[in-house]
Amino acid sequence: MKSARLKHFHKDNWFHVPLIAAFNMLDLVGKSMTAVFMLQGMRKSLLVVALLLC
Repeated sequence: MKSARLKHFHKDNWFHVPLIAAFNMLDLVGKSMTAVFMLQGMRKSLLVVALLLC
């Protein structure tokens, strides 16, 4: 009986690990994509300013 409760306890504890890992990975992807889009936007803005000044 004790081993059955112990197995159930360990199974429930490990559920949170992949959940938190997936959240952290997707958070990193989201922050990285924001940086990429900001750089692309800055390049386009600089190109427009350069074309207007010429």
